[in-house]
Amino acid sequence: MKPTSPALAVFATVALWAFILVAPRVGAADLAMTPLVGDVLWPPRVARVSDDQRHLVYELRLANPTPAAIDLTRIDVIEPRSGRPAAIAHRVSVVLRPDRAFTVTTAETSVIDGKPVVLGPPLVGTGYLAGDGCCDTIRHVRALLPLNGRFALAQRFAIDWEQIDGENRLGKGDLTKVESFTIFGKEVIAVADGTVIAARNDLPEQVPGKLPANMTIDRADWNFVVLDIGGGAFALYAHMQPGSVRVVAGAKVKRGDLLGKVGNTGNTSSPHLHFHVMDGPSPLTSNGIPYVIDRFTIRAIDKAGTADFDKAEATGSPLTVVDFSR
Repeated sequence: MKPTSPALAVFATVALWAFILVAPRVGAADLAMTPLVGDVLWPPRVARVSDDQRHLVYELRLANPTPAAIDLTRIDVIEPRSGRPAAIAHRVSVVLRPDRAFTVTTAETSVIDGKPVVLGPPLVGTGYLAGDGCCDTIRHVRALLPLNGRFALAQRFAIDWEQIDGENRLGKGDLTKVESFTIFGKEVIAVADGTVIAARNDLPEQVPGKLPANMTIDRADWNFVVLDIGGGAFALYAHMQPGSVRVVAGAKVKRGDLLGKVGNTGNTSSPHLHFHVMDGPSPLTSNGIPYVIDRFTIRAIDKAGTADFDKAEATGSPLTVVDFSR
């Protein structure tokens, strides 16, 4: 799913430098004016990924309460307490124009390091490509949306699943037709036992090649399924074929059960399955959380990255892949 608004990972607002101190004198020595304040929008969760490293993916918000411009020169992530990090803070260095340098420690936050959400595969078959995943492309990890008076980032760990054919192509022939794409019509399955919270099945296919015009936020996922998979985690499947969704709200499913088929409905420019896990039932206003797939084989990698992926999707050119199976 392509984001519908630009991301705001770090930003500044300017206000008048005017304060009235009314706090009691006790502890006044600990008070200091700072040209910068910060906070973390959501406590980061440890993400365990295929490089065998533990990652933190989160959003730091910085605000400038002065009338002067500020140049951000450095951010260091630090552990405010010793031992395995249960919390982090940020040492931020800035220059308050024209030439006043400051360093502020701000935005301390807890770190959530619980058991990962473990899932099965969302699709049947082989040759699938995990596109637009965290964190070498911005389409999902920076899809920070201003919704209902607050920011939301449900797509932080989303993947756009596509599929290559025997020639390493995502599509071949007339790419304005959904049937020309390898993944179109492939079976979408439940990643875990769960309960269907919401589903939609009646909206038409989009013409590939461009994002739809005048897309409303409530139709970004179009034909979709949301599963409650337990433990406070919910899985979203988006962009499925009209008429293919097999489940309705309230239905119980088992891991591997058929949910529907891959389509090209909603805020999408080509057939694919958008999949993410979140901490609530809303596909857009919940907070995205990391997850792992319990078993998979990496057969190839596209070292040319997102630009090569975009070219292959738009033109039908073969992906520049390094094949590990040979």
